[in-house]
Formats: sequence, structure tokens, C-alpha cells
Amino acid sequence: MLIGDESETDLGGDAVRVEPLRRSARVSIAVLLATVACTCDAPANRPGASAQPPADQSAPASAPARFDPAQVALPGDAPERRVIATASPADAARLARAALEGSGDLDNPVDAATRGRLLWLAARAANEAELPEEAEALLETLGASNHPLSPWARLELAQQLGEDAPARVIELLEAMPTEFPGTARARALLAVALAREGRTDEAIPALRALVAAAPAHVGAATPGMPLAELLSASEDSADREEALLLYRRIATRAPGARVGMLARERATVVLETLPPERRDALRAIPAADRFIAAEAYFNAMRHEEAAVAFGELAGDPEESIRCRARLMQGKALLRRRRRDEGSAHLEAVATECDDLNTRAAARYLAARAHGRRGRHHKALDLYDALVRDAPLHRLADDAVYRSAFSAEALGHDDDMRVRFERAATEFPDGDMGGEALFHLAWDARTRAAAAPAGAGDAPQGGESTGRPTSASLYEDALRHLDTALSNDPQEHGVDLRGRAAYWRARTLVDLGRGDEGAAAYDELARRYPLSYYAQQALRRLAEIAPDRSTAALATMAAAPGSEATLTFPMREELSTDAFARAVELLRVDEADRAMAELEVAGLLTDEDDEEALWLTAALLDRAGAHPQASLLARRRLRAFLDEPPTGVARQRWRIAYPRAFAPLIEEAAEAEGVPPTFVRAIAREESAFNPRAVSVARAYGLIQLIRPTARRFGDELGLPSDPSALKTPEINVRIGTRFIGFLFRRYADNPAIVPSAYNAGEGASDRWLRQRGTLPLDEWIESIPYDETRRYTRRVIQTWGTYSWLDEGRLPALSEQLPRAPGR
Repeated sequence: MLIGDESETDLGGDAVRVEPLRRSARVSIAVLLATVACTCDAPANRPGASAQPPADQSAPASAPARFDPAQVALPGDAPERRVIATASPADAARLARAALEGSGDLDNPVDAATRGRLLWLAARAANEAELPEEAEALLETLGASNHPLSPWARLELAQQLGEDAPARVIELLEAMPTEFPGTARARALLAVALAREGRTDEAIPALRALVAAAPAHVGAATPGMPLAELLSASEDSADREEALLLYRRIATRAPGARVGMLARERATVVLETLPPERRDALRAIPAADRFIAAEAYFNAMRHEEAAVAFGELAGDPEESIRCRARLMQGKALLRRRRRDEGSAHLEAVATECDDLNTRAAARYLAARAHGRRGRHHKALDLYDALVRDAPLHRLADDAVYRSAFSAEALGHDDDMRVRFERAATEFPDGDMGGEALFHLAWDARTRAAAAPAGAGDAPQGGESTGRPTSASLYEDALRHLDTALSNDPQEHGVDLRGRAAYWRARTLVDLGRGDEGAAAYDELARRYPLSYYAQQALRRLAEIAPDRSTAALATMAAAPGSEATLTFPMREELSTDAFARAVELLRVDEADRAMAELEVAGLLTDEDDEEALWLTAALLDRAGAHPQASLLARRRLRAFLDEPPTGVARQRWRIAYPRAFAPLIEEAAEAEGVPPTFVRAIAREESAFNPRAVSVARAYGLIQLIRPTARRFGDELGLPSDPSALKTPEINVRIGTRFIGFLFRRYADNPAIVPSAYNAGEGASDRWLRQRGTLPLDEWIESIPYDETRRYTRRVIQTWGTYSWLDEGRLPALSEQLPRAPGR
């Protein structure tokens, strides 16, 4: 094994991981390889070039060629699809070999491009089945061909051979493509192989160049460990000193990874070989490196170790290091839920550190912690101190905004309103103005519901109470909402699109201006199609102007047979070798490597080139890489949300909202009696369809299950609930859907409550139902006290509605009436 390749993702380990080769009895595949050795050399079709269908002779000669991403998808009966769909690695390897040999149940002849893909799939399956020698032979054959996957096969083979065959590794990697995502990895493996062959004069400069090219915060273990090994054996003390620094770099960038711990051990040994004067000078690890190590613990969510590591820097003589470390120590304590200790620590930081940014951040974090513990007087003091000390700091408007909630919790409603007004008016460059205006409007609406009747609807002979009337308060709300819309008509956050416009329409209706309210609902539904607030607006519109609601829905309906094909103008990137490799990688279910190739091809580099980004997203989607395609659309192509899902725009919506993990989700949903559209909405919002996702709260997998919930419902199904099992979609979806089914039955009268219970627990949702069960649904959701749960509820309902519309042509039927809290 290569010493530098033992790092894992834990704690910033940046090296490529190479599993130890498991030597087993050699599998005889000479006949198989003889049948394929000469049949992979025909160039695979390039979808951007030769794979274009012949032009229609009747079409105008000037019609430009267009690229259809659908042509990259393999036919449904393709042998590659059969292999990929086979769960057992041993069975997948057998199936791929059968296809390559033209025997068994896959006896149709396959072309050269297919053979190359099958070689890759067979090698991958053989490795997963712990048959490394068979995998190596298959990769050797593919690597010797001119198939687009050949460079990847050579790189994979070189990594597997490792230190066992350095001469062969050199042969494999010396002629790699110049523009290739695996170049850095190949150069590292090549340099290590040169060292193993004794060619240190070539290896050391190559390894040094790779280390130098790595960012300073990265350990660069892949080239760094073998380089340090070579230098530590040198008779020159300067070389050994360089080795010490390399080992320390790796150890401090990946302190909890095995490679980091090994580097730390070797650094100790090398230190003792240095001359006494240098040994004494270098014995202490620099504070900057120790800070990076503490950050690595923090970023890996190992907050207890981070708190200790930052604490060890709290006495550093350099003020900037000391105060930054103390601030991070406080953050780590808060992440460990040690809020009392963390808030007290941060208060001390705020008074003892000179740096303005550190003081502001410490006060803000301490105030938030006190607020969460119900100590609102203390929170107010800290927020106010932050603004006095740093009125122009980026956190000043956040502090004023957050302080309003503490004032409200203390019953100081007038002070609350003053603070929201300040947040909305005193910080023109701040980002909390819209939120503050919304809360002022919300406060006015809440008071209006309890206020005496306004002019025109007061009881005959009634006397003034001296309090604002409901009408005047609704007018105040309208004023705040109009200001918010004029300041920022496009509210930020996917779950906030149309919020101010929706509550403006609601307020118009509450003022008795029904026609204006209906027009406002209609405009909102068309302006922000399928957003959470558009869906709520359509339900409200159906009550007061059903014809307008029907017409608005019709603008989003796809007429039968009107499905448009998403195609793109031909462009030079489609003729590159990188694009050809990307297509072949997608066909063998290697989406992440394909994304790297598409980056090299130039399709992901320009943020303003939406056509290239949509082409990439469509390519990924058509190849079945739904998680990557959906995430690309969500992060970089959100303008599609302003278009109704019809025609070509519908194809874009479908890329962003794919029917990922079908039919697995449908089968689990049917078994539990819940809508598959809801289950898929949860998966999309929880993990972005990443089955191996792990959250800060240690929730696992596609539907993000924490261990207690997984055990509770997994035991009912006889399924395991360990982290590894929960990263398996078949297990995760079944357990998660069982939990969803439980919540649907609990809130059967209104399943719109389910997202809040999924996120915060049914106990919290039951409590909110008891406290505010008389509110209509839209007001109840807006009143959820947990920021995360409120946003999550809106997102899930929005996504559920979107999937329901795209899959079924209708929105979920949600009642405005809340269910009774269970046990009430």
C-alpha cells in the first residue's frame, strides 16, 4: 500500500484512498480477455459529433444541428443497465463477463463501445467482490484500448497495483491525457512509483511540485507522505527538517485520520534525528498549524476535541491567534450543547479581546445562546452592547432584528416594534430589513384579529376604545408589506418566494377589498408558479374567485401531447475528448467522475452561460444521474422557477424535481399508504437525493434518519438501523416511509402538519397545535417558533405540491382547518 494513500474523508484527509490488495487465487479469464482484447479499439461514438442522426433531407439546408442529451442514455435492454442494476457484486461481475463472452442470457453481440463499458463494469464489480486480480486484468485490457474510458482504467489500475509493480505503474501513467481530471492523482502515483523504482532524482522534484501546488489548508498527504519518507532517510539534515515539516502539515490538516496520526508519529521520530539546536528550535508546533488542526476537528463535527484543541491555544502570546481560538472554542462548546458554559465563555471573549470582529461575533453568539435558554434580559444586553460597540458591523442589523424577539418574549411589545423598525430603517446595507418589515406586518395582523371593529363595521352606537381598530391595523400591515415589496420584490430563499405578496393579498381580503385580493392572489400564482405561497394563494383564490383559480392553474397545465424535447445548439465543448469521456462515464454510473470531465470540457466553468449549465444538467438527468442534475439546477439555475412548467420549461422543472429512486419510493409509499410524491419531497429536501448524506445532527441517508427513530421503526420491519444500513437506499426508504406513514395517520385530518413533526418531532407539533390550534393552516405554519422547522415545513409542502403537479396534474388537497392535537 502507498503510505500516503491511507487517508479517509475524516478530518480533512485529502489523499486518495487505496484499499489494500487482497490476493486470492487468480481467476482464469484468459479466454475472456482474448475475446475482447481486439474489439475495444474502435472509437466510441461521440454524442456531440458522429453520433448525430442523419439530417432530414426535407429540412431546410440552413437548419442548425442541435444536441439532444437523451441520446446519451442507453437503451432499456442494454447489458450495461442489467449489470448496474444487479445488487450483488459477484452477480454483476458474472453478468458482465457473460455479456463480454457473448454467452449466457446476454448473448447478443456487443459493439466496441459497449465492450469497453462492460470491461469497466466487470472490473468494478470484481473489486467489490474482492477479486482484485480479475479486476486488474480487466482494467489492463480496457486501458490498452482507445476507448474513452481507457485513461480512467489506466489510472484505476495504477492505483490498484501501487507499490507492487512500480515499473508497470510508470508505463501506465507516463502518457496520460494533458487535460484530464485525474492528472494530479496520476502525477502523484507516478512520482511515488518513480521513488519505488529508485529514481529519486525524478521523484523528489515531482513530489515537491505536487505539494507546492496544494492549497495551504490541505495536507497533501498523497504526495507529502512518500516525499517525507524519502527526505527523512537523507543524510542531509535540511532534507530531514523538510520531512518534519511535511509530516506536521499532514498531521495538523488531518488530525483524526489514520494518515494524520501516522504522520504525527513519524514527525516525532524525525525530530529526534535533527541536530540539537534545530531540534530545540522546531520542537514546538507553530500556533498557526495547531489552529488549523483545531479547525479540522471543528469542521469534522468533532466539537469536543475542537474545544480542547482551541482551548490549548487560549494562552498564546499573539492576540490574534489567542482571540480567534477562544472564539472558536466558544462555538465548539455551543455545538456540543454546552450553552451555559459556551455563552459565559463568549461573554469573556467579548470583553477581553481587542479585535472588533471577534467581539461582535462573540456577543452575537452568546446572545443567541442566552435567548435559546430563555434568558432574554441577558440576550438584550448583549445585542445592545454589540450595536453600541460596532454599529457598522455586518452583525449589527442582525443583532437589532434578533433583539426584537427577546423583547417580545419579555412582553415588551412596544420595544419589539421599535427594534423591528430600527432593523428595517437604520441599516440600508443590511440584509434583515425585509424580515423586519414582514414581522411588523405580522404583528399588525395579529393585533388586528383581536382589535375592536373598525370604521364602517363598528356596532351601532359603539364608543371608541382608544385602541387601534382592526381596519387601521390591517392598513398598517399593508403599508409594511408594500414597503417590503418595493425594497425587495424578489424575496430571498426558495421558501420565501411570494411571501410578502401573499400576505398582502390576505390583508386586502381581510380589509373587505376582495376583488383586489383576488387579483393579488392571481398575480402571485402566475409570478411564482408552484412556490409555497403560490400554492396557498391558489387555495385561497379557489374560495373567493374559483374561475380565476381555474384559469391560473391552466397556465401551468401541460396539454396532452405537448411535451417538448429539450435540445441545445451544437457547441465546441461537445467535440472534446473530455466530453466523450464524460458520456461514457455516465453510461457506467460514474456521475462524479463525469462531472469532473464536464468541468474540464468547459461546460461548468461560466456561471453566466446558462445554456451550458442546462445542457449539463439535462445530460446528467437523461443518464440517470438525478441527484447531480437536480442539485445543479437548484444551486445555479434557479431562474426556471419563474416559468410555468409547460413546454420546454417543464423539462427544466423535471430536471430539478426528478422522479429519483423510482420505483423504490413508489413501492415503499404504497406499502405504508402515503403519497409517493410526499416521500420523494422529503428525500429531496432532506438529502438532495444523496443516499450517503450525514447531517450535523448525525441523521443518515436519503430520508435523513437519526438512530433512535430508525431503531423505533426499523425494528417493526425487522431492518437494521446502524449508520451503514441507513446509507442503503432500500433500507433507509423503507424505514423512513414507515415513520412518514405513522405521522400521516397521526395527523390524518391535515397532513400539512407532517413536515413540522418530521423535522421537530411529533411532540413539538402537538404542543403547537394545542397552543395555536384555532389558527388557519397558513397562519399556523407562519407561527412555528423554530426557524429551521418553519422553513423546512414550507419547503416540503412546496416540493410536495410541485411533485404532485408534475406527476399527477393536481395540487395536494390541504385544509385550512387544523387537526386536534392527539390526546387533546
